[in-house]
Amino acid sequence: MSDEEFQQDLRFPDLKKGYQKDVRLLLKGLKRSQAEHREELERELDIAIDDDRYHGQILNACIYPFTQKGKIPKELGYRFVRGSPLEELGVTNVDFLLFKKSERVPVAIIGESKGSVSRASTVVKDLLARRKAALDNIEYMKREYLCTAKDVILECVLGVPASDSHKVVREVIRKGGGLIVWSVSRASSLISVAIPEIDDGDVKMSMMHQDSRLNKLLHEAVTALAHFDVFPQCHRISQLRLLIEHCNLQKIVRPSILSHWLRERDLFYRSPEDNDNLVGDIFDIGVKIGFLRRMEEDEYVIVSRHIHAESLEAELVKKWKDWRIRLREEVEEREKVASLRMEYSEKAKRRPVLPAFDSNLRDKG
Repeated sequence: MSDEEFQQDLRFPDLKKGYQKDVRLLLKGLKRSQAEHREELERELDIAIDDDRYHGQILNACIYPFTQKGKIPKELGYRFVRGSPLEELGVTNVDFLLFKKSERVPVAIIGESKGSVSRASTVVKDLLARRKAALDNIEYMKREYLCTAKDVILECVLGVPASDSHKVVREVIRKGGGLIVWSVSRASSLISVAIPEIDDGDVKMSMMHQDSRLNKLLHEAVTALAHFDVFPQCHRISQLRLLIEHCNLQKIVRPSILSHWLRERDLFYRSPEDNDNLVGDIFDIGVKIGFLRRMEEDEYVIVSRHIHAESLEAELVKKWKDWRIRLREEVEEREKVASLRMEYSEKAKRRPVLPAFDSNLRDKG
């Protein structure tokens, strides 16, 4: 309902006048408050972008040794299968799935990565819940991802920065083990199984891979913090960066080229329909935030005077943050105005309404 229609429904002139005054004061105060809190909102968005970048580094470090370029697939047969398994079911999922085919007992490894760990207890509790969701859907994973009907050994990994690995290991021990901690050194791009130094043999074994050769190869193994640019559930900015990475010298970027690249490389494990939907979202948001302008059906141009990738990315981030803050402010304004309208509607309901005059009624006497 428009503001004009709402005021007509109020009926009473004094209520209309009071509402007009109050809504003006409300919007004026709201704009002042939003301006005061803008820097805080920008910091929140910057933190989320940074968190996603750190998470992506640890995630790539966990995955890279199991890609075709790694030593482990060639010698042991463990390979990266996909990111965000069970995503399509809408259930709690993990970051990645690894698998080793075997004539005897195949091995599946599910893993979660953390760019940083503030509270180890929360992280471990969360991963235990995710492991349960994977176990509840193990038959689906075997059928859809692993292509096996055999029983599989399921191991659960938590990849964390080396600086956080000790406290995470301590928390896993406190919980009785059952999770394997991978320690990632960003400085040296090395990854290791964080083997606990404890006397309890059962707990210690439960925090290591059953395959001793894998434990050995994952001791200060060389990895990479940057391999895949995007994952199914990464931050929107990580997805939007693809527009810059795949534009030509004229800053033209085509959805069809980006879809093909995702199918062939970063998101090879997802369906073409899912990738096309993601690309559609990326281009739609690019237009909404004013970073893209559509030229033809399969041709968009980046709207910027900049040429270099770093400057383009800075402008992309700024436009995205402005858009996100504007959306949040619009929602806040709608909610505040709706509350004010409800208040005045209640006032109107409490007013007595005189019955309409009936010309057929006459006073007697």
